Amino acid sequence: FAGALLAGFKTRWAVIGSWLMAVSLQNRVPPILNGGDDLCRMLLFWGMFLPLGSVWSVDSRRRRRLADSMGAGTENSAASISEKVLSLATAAVMIQMALMYLCSAIFKSNADWFHGEVIAKTLAHDFYAKPMAGLILKSGFLLKLMTWGIFAFEWLAPLLLFLPRQTVRVRVLIVAALALMHLGIEICLHVGMFSYVALTGLIVFLPSEFWNRWRRFRFPMPASLPGSGIRPANVPAGNGTVARKLAGICCALALIQVLIVNIGGLVARPGNATGLAAWNFANLGLGLGQKWNMFEETPSKDGWYLARATLYNKSEIDLLRDGDPIDWTKPAHAAGIYRNHRWRKLFREMAYDDSLGYQVFRVPVARHLVREWNESRRGESSRQIVQFEFVYSMEHDSMSPDNKLVQVAVHRRLFRLDPALITPAP
Repeated sequence: FAGALLAGFKTRWAVIGSWLMAVSLQNRVPPILNGGDDLCRMLLFWGMFLPLGSVWSVDSRRRRRLADSMGAGTENSAASISEKVLSLATAAVMIQMALMYLCSAIFKSNADWFHGEVIAKTLAHDFYAKPMAGLILKSGFLLKLMTWGIFAFEWLAPLLLFLPRQTVRVRVLIVAALALMHLGIEICLHVGMFSYVALTGLIVFLPSEFWNRWRRFRFPMPASLPGSGIRPANVPAGNGTVARKLAGICCALALIQVLIVNIGGLVARPGNATGLAAWNFANLGLGLGQKWNMFEETPSKDGWYLARATLYNKSEIDLLRDGDPIDWTKPAHAAGIYRNHRWRKLFREMAYDDSLGYQVFRVPVARHLVREWNESRRGESSRQIVQFEFVYSMEHDSMSPDNKLVQVAVHRRLFRLDPALITPAP
């Protein structure tokens, strides 16, 4: 489905299938998701109501060929497709993107952001920071200015995107500024696919005047095919078709629910704010649930793991560092010890002991790492794991003997795997 959507082949069915599979998969693995997954799911949802296959697609090419084969004529086949598409779905997808920035700004309206501390602390966070973050941390006061600037910009951007005057110029400038912000986040922090999805979503705000400045982006298409009843996807097939009315009703109801969910998420107990926000069918089954509280404060659980394994020959290795000997010093790039952003998110969630209960993944993750190692060393009895534990490490401020403030690593056994669950490979 994703491949068909990328190519624009049977686009409507491809986006429906992609959305359905995304909802199904995401509901299965909630602890490894982040805001990028929510935004991707919502863009796919609104995409079902949009004419995504009208241009730059296999579908549009097939329509042009069909027009030529039916003798529509050079003049008709070269007629330009409507440059603007106006519908409830186009409004909904724009509102969705604006809601993400606006709600994010509202969540950030707290002391951490007012004091200008969040970016500096996030760039030093062991689960998020990339190597580039260390260079920016040397900026000092500039980090506070960046914090205040991003906070103010997230408040203004969703409003300026709908400015009724100088719309084209303002939108292009705001989209460019938001794109630079997301690129900066991607360069400095591990945030999964969030930056890429956000950049994709910003495309909907680029007006037709922007694309038409470059002739290569113009894709002439037939406004209609005489006698065939076939027309491009964004040209109404009629004012009263049942399918069109049903799609409009579904889109309107979904937009209302999205607004309710976002408003309800801004209060302490959204379930009390409105009963509709608790509709699991809409929030889970249709994937409309969302909460844009990314980096609302300094992220908690700033630390790193050691997957400490004891082998049959009594040596100790770290499974998160490709079987290197145990090293109690902090890694130069702590966030890089995990395989990808999914594993990184899962390990961070496993560090908590809270009501969400994601600590239950410690056992299966530990068994997976142990089994993977033992199977890869099959036949090497001395290299088989006989004992395993997760050690969670954090840095704390401490005073040295000469009264200087230093950071000291504190290691805590987070979990020990029952030896009965360890099965050495033969």
